[in-house]
Amino acid sequence: MNSFNKRENFVFGVVFLLAMILSMPTFAQTEYKISLAGLKRQIHKNLLGVPSKVDYVLSWDVYVKYSNQSKFEPGDFREIPLYRVYCSEDRFFSTPKVHEVKDVNYVSYKGLEAGVKYYFRIDGFQDNKLVVQSDTAWVVTGRPMILAGTQGATNPWHWYFPLNGRLPLAFLKKGGVFDRATILGKIVFHAIWWSFLIGLVIWGFCIKNLSLSAIFPLKPFSIRSSISFINYDKPYNERLRDEFKKITEEWRKLILRTNKEILKESALSEKTNGNFVDINALQQKNAAWWVEVGVKEIDKLTNKIKKLNWEEIPTVRIIRAGLANHQANGIRLLESSAEVDRAIENRASAELEQLKRKSRLDWLWNLGTTAPLLGLFGTVTGISVAFEKIAVAERTSVKFLAGGINEALWTTILGLTVGIFLIILYYWYRNKLEWIYGKWEDIYVKISEWL
Repeated sequence: MNSFNKRENFVFGVVFLLAMILSMPTFAQTEYKISLAGLKRQIHKNLLGVPSKVDYVLSWDVYVKYSNQSKFEPGDFREIPLYRVYCSEDRFFSTPKVHEVKDVNYVSYKGLEAGVKYYFRIDGFQDNKLVVQSDTAWVVTGRPMILAGTQGATNPWHWYFPLNGRLPLAFLKKGGVFDRATILGKIVFHAIWWSFLIGLVIWGFCIKNLSLSAIFPLKPFSIRSSISFINYDKPYNERLRDEFKKITEEWRKLILRTNKEILKESALSEKTNGNFVDINALQQKNAAWWVEVGVKEIDKLTNKIKKLNWEEIPTVRIIRAGLANHQANGIRLLESSAEVDRAIENRASAELEQLKRKSRLDWLWNLGTTAPLLGLFGTVTGISVAFEKIAVAERTSVKFLAGGINEALWTTILGLTVGIFLIILYYWYRNKLEWIYGKWEDIYVKISEWL
C-alpha cells in the first residue's frame, strides 16, 4: 500500500511538473511596443494669413510580443492601462507638457505656437511601472511628423529650393536653427537670403553695363589684359582700338591747325596795324576758314564714327557731342573752347547717371545696408521669445537660455555676411565709375588743351 502511494505521489508530481512547464508561457513577461500612428493638426491664422497657433492630435498603436512569438503583432492598446504623453520644445524634455490618458490611444494639444519644433514621446505604465517607451518624434507646422532616428532621410525637397531661406543654413549644417525659429525669424531668414539673391542679380547688371568693353571702344577680350581687377589702366591701354586713337588724334591736329591759322592771321594783323590786333577782322577770317575747312574736317571725323557702328558706346557719344559742338561753335574765336567744354561735361555727366541706372548700382547699397538691420531685427525678436519661454517655464537652465540666444544670433550673422558682401561690391563699382569719369576727362584734356 505504501509502495502504491509512493508510486501515485511520484506520478502526480511528474504530471504537476509537466503542467507547470507547459503553462509557463502564460506567466512569461509580455513585451510591448508603441508606434506613433499619426498626427492631425489644425492651423489657426491671423488677419494677415500667417499661422499663429496650431492644435495637434497625436495617436498611437500598440504592438505585443509574447515569449512564444518571434515578432510583434498588433495588440489592444487597453492592455496598457496608463499612458503619459510628453510634449517639449527641446529633445531632452527638460520642460515638457505631460498628459496622462487611460482607455484611449490619442491625446490633444491645443494653442501651441506655430512654427515651433515640438518633440513627442509616449510612456506606457502597468501598476505604476514603466513597461514601454516610444521613439521620439518631432514636428514643425506645415511639415509631416518625423521620427528622431530618421530626420536626415526625409527632408522635404523645398528645403533646398533656391529661394528658401533655409538653404544657406542647410549648407552650414544649421538647418535646425531655421526649423526652431519663430515665424518672424523665418521671415527674416527669407528676407536676408532674398536680399543676397537680388544682390547677385544686380551684380550681373553691373558686370554687363560697367565692363570696360561696354564703355570704351576696346579690342576683343584678352585674358592677359584682364588679370588686373583694380588697376584698369593696363587693360584699357592694351585694348583701346587704334581707330579711336586715330580719330582723337585727328581732332587734336585739327585744333592745332586752327590755332596756327589764327596765329598767322594775328601776325599779319600786327604788321598791318602796328603791333595792334584787329579782333573783329581776326574773327571774320577765322569764321571763314572754319566754314571752308573746319566744318568739313569735323564731318569727316563724324562719318568715320558712324561707319564703325560705335553709337552704343558712351565714350564715343561723349566725343561726338564734343565734335558737334565744336563744329557749331568753331566760328566763335573766343568762345568755342568754353562751349565744347560745357557740351562734353554735360554729356559725360548724363552718361554717368545712365550707367548708374542701367547697373542698378544704388540697389547694392540699399540691400547691403538693410540686410544687417533685418538680421538685428530677427535677433531681437528671437531673444525676446527665448526670454518669454524662460519666464513661463517651471524650470530652466543656462543651456536652454544659451541655445535660444545662439539661434537668435544667426539672423545677425547672416545679415552681416550678406551686408558686408554687397557693400564691398557697391564700393568696388563706385570706384570703377570714378575711374571711368576720370578717364573721360583725360581723353578730352589731351584733345582740347590747345583749344
